[in-house]
Amino acid sequence: SELSTFFIDSSRSNLDEHIPDDAIYLVDGLDGSGKRRDSNYPILAEKAKEILHQFKPADLNIVLHSAGGGTGSTLGPILVSELLDRNEPVVVIAIGSRASRIETDNTIKTLKSYEMISRKRELPINVHYRENANSLGRGQVDGEVQLAVVILTAIFSGENKELDSSDLKNFLNYTRVTSYTPKLSLLDFLLLMQDF
Repeated sequence: SELSTFFIDSSRSNLDEHIPDDAIYLVDGLDGSGKRRDSNYPILAEKAKEILHQFKPADLNIVLHSAGGGTGSTLGPILVSELLDRNEPVVVIAIGSRASRIETDNTIKTLKSYEMISRKRELPINVHYRENANSLGRGQVDGEVQLAVVILTAIFSGENKELDSSDLKNFLNYTRVTSYTPKLSLLDFLLLMQDF
């Protein structure tokens, strides 16, 4: 299984200069959101289909974004909603923050957005949530996020015995095989690994 990575933002300032141009989508006419989720919502919502046309959905789509900023906390849920509407498998990796009041507020609003999308689409949204905090350095959070991507890539590689694509689809959309109602669901590999 091959991992393809794409970067989407409203400003080039957060992107490493070594990222190839064909792996980047910059939203025209914007230069960041300044941590204001509502400032660019209409433009970002309008671009979702174009983004998914440029970067075709895969066997598994991992939408990794900041929950405390402006662009990622807005565009992440928009893209996830569009992927769910297309019946594409998706997992969210969201990095929240309590570093300031606005980042805390944005993080809460982002998670509430996912809960509303889950209700609207009547589908679960699986989120691997991490938080930049004083007790955890950014490097540790980055390492945990990278580990989550590796684990997801391995699980969805198609190279696991007795784990077929239907099993994986039912893992993400557990409402097909359980009596649980669809909702925002925590997907935490580190908690699972502590049991081993």
